[in-house]
Amino acid sequence: MNEEEHCNAATQATPEIRNKKMDNIIKFKTGKTYYCRSVGDHDCVWRYKVIKRTAKTVTLMELNADGTENTHPQNDGGVKRLRIWKQIEQLNPMGSYSMAPILSADSVVKQDPEPDEDSDPIVRALKDAVRKEYAKLRDPEDILEEITGMDKESHIIINNIKQLVRKNISEEEEK
Repeated sequence: MNEEEHCNAATQATPEIRNKKMDNIIKFKTGKTYYCRSVGDHDCVWRYKVIKRTAKTVTLMELNADGTENTHPQNDGGVKRLRIWKQIEQLNPMGSYSMAPILSADSVVKQDPEPDEDSDPIVRALKDAVRKEYAKLRDPEDILEEITGMDKESHIIINNIKQLVRKNISEEEEK
């Protein structure tokens, strides 16, 4: 096959071949978080969450480093137009300009699993220390009995008498 025939064959692909290629595209998914890096500073990372998508556009919400919504007036969320490059959906979240970052559908933020508290030795040691201190605590009623020499029932009777006296005093003041 000469060069001219090869070019004609490539430009006149059948719809089946074109559709087959379209099925293998890595696409943005609603609810997922994606990241892109600065061209000039590899440590500068932007994160975007896909809020909504259509066949040709994606609605983004820019996120802070902790995953909360960026509420700065100059955040770069909003509706962005998609393009496909090497079977991957991409877009320019900050607009199209020289050195503009490119958000790509294959750059999904990996969600870290929730850490198991008991696997952390520091957390385990703190929990043990709290359990020991808690075990040292005594019932307040026991402490009151030790200080006053009266049992729990006696304290209840005294508290009831105090409430009745306060009630009588307040009724007399109202008269």
